[in-house]
Amino acid sequence: MGRRTVVFDRGMVGVALLVVGAVLVAYMVLLAAAAGAQPAPGDAVTVTNGSDAGNDATVIDSGDVLTVSGNYEVQAGASITVEDGDGTQGTFTDGVNATITANGELTITVTGDPTAVSGGDGTLGVEGVTVVSTTGVTDVEETTGPDETTGPDETTGPDETTGPVDGGCTPETFLTGNVELNGIFQPDSDQLRVVYQTENENGSLKIVVENVDTNEVVINETIKGAQGDIIRESVEPGANYTVTTTPTDQFYEVTVETVGGPFDCTEPQNQNDPTPNDPSDDPTPTDPGNDPSNDPGNDPGNGSDDVIDDTIPGKPLPNTGGSVLLPVAALLLASGIMGYAIVRRRT
Repeated sequence: MGRRTVVFDRGMVGVALLVVGAVLVAYMVLLAAAAGAQPAPGDAVTVTNGSDAGNDATVIDSGDVLTVSGNYEVQAGASITVEDGDGTQGTFTDGVNATITANGELTITVTGDPTAVSGGDGTLGVEGVTVVSTTGVTDVEETTGPDETTGPDETTGPDETTGPVDGGCTPETFLTGNVELNGIFQPDSDQLRVVYQTENENGSLKIVVENVDTNEVVINETIKGAQGDIIRESVEPGANYTVTTTPTDQFYEVTVETVGGPFDCTEPQNQNDPTPNDPSDDPTPTDPGNDPSNDPGNDPGNGSDDVIDDTIPGKPLPNTGGSVLLPVAALLLASGIMGYAIVRRRT
């Protein structure tokens, strides 16, 4: 029987270790970048002398205030090491010989003599002071707040066009498509909302609401172009009304609802099935004869009828990937290389 010997290729193992080291170093760099940068060495430090009677204007001592421009956050016990123009270095630590805070810029209020003084002439002066290093200080990435010029988005909040939020509503009928449609309804309250959205800039849509009991036309408006808005009108509760939509080269959505009810009121840009405030409530059904969804010719053709309701979560999805995969990939790659180095056998 032959003898089997395993040959260990040191060169391949070395390559594997180099791969692991390189990937882990890259991973640590990514983590440091994600955590936020610290003040860079060489950043200028502004020294403001204290006003105490015993304050020396030529050296950094108790009462002086050092500032570093930027946008920073600090942790308790943070420290900063600075260097003056002649190379003297000294350290200030929060709660020991300084109070270190950040309100945008980094502020060091000196309460005692610097520690770990070295280099230069041994005296930490006020001229040419720069940052050497910091601990517990993070450079915060600035976030964009509300635009002070334009203010809040006027299209989503209450404004002069859409009026105030009406609170709860009761749906009456919904018409959509690009052909003339009509619906019959009996309002539950005396306040009617006709919410419309048109899509073709070159088309128009005529909306007529009529009390068929009295033949009174309460709404008769023609909307030109692509726009969305709400028409409000007083109506007689319980009376029979018709709403007729007549488009000309226009695709549209029209929601008719009355103010007062358990459902969220509809906005022009978000016309869909109303969401009840109470999950146990069901929307008022629309007359199937007037429901354009029963007519395939009214399908806008964008696939919206094929989408299952409530399948999109209302919160951010969890982060299932990212830089944490780098060490795993490095270990898998190294295992493969080392495995290749070991399986060379001879008989």
